[in-house]
Amino acid sequence: MNSNFIFTDDIAGHSVGASCVTLPKSIHAKADLLASIAQALSFPDTFGANWDALFDCLCDLSWVRERRVVIAHEMIPELTTDDLEAYLGVLRDAVASWHDNPGSHELVVLFPSAASAVLAVLA
Repeated sequence: MNSNFIFTDDIAGHSVGASCVTLPKSIHAKADLLASIAQALSFPDTFGANWDALFDCLCDLSWVRERRVVIAHEMIPELTTDDLEAYLGVLRDAVASWHDNPGSHELVVLFPSAASAVLAVLA
């Protein structure tokens, strides 16, 4: 699961010239997470605020001007295990979709270095 994520403590180095979403440590609920990403990336008003809708938007990004889109996490969101696994799966699959079909955008997902070991357990 981790191969599509970058583990780093240098968010700024990966965010130059990108549309960057930095998710704060204070996210503790699925609704807050989805709202934060939707607002930061100006998702369309039709965004359904669920995992499928998140995936669809992250695989489109046609309204984002910058080619590179970065989702940076200050820490792993404190979601239920099921929601965290679903979220990580959405991110993994969305990143992979851009790798498999390079187009107008590149999606990059950053986690702090310390998150690598924790996320490896969920793989």
